[in-house]
Amino acid sequence: MGEALAKIEWKIYFIFIGIDNVRLYLTWRYFPEFQHLSLEEIDHIFETPGVHPVKTSKALHPKSKKASNNA
Repeated sequence: MGEALAKIEWKIYFIFIGIDNVRLYLTWRYFPEFQHLSLEEIDHIFETPGVHPVKTSKALHPKSKKASNNA
């Protein structure tokens, strides 16, 4: 272990918490949601040229949220 890491001891957990929070945000922001989508809809999201997968997924997803809220 490097000397700098040895000196900060338990505070290294704050570094890992920060890195984990950044990764969590990036995953939430840039990965499409596939819940309640059929395989054909997922295929459409990734195979259509010029289509942004995250935007298309978010456009398809609200209709399934409304259906699950009414149940």
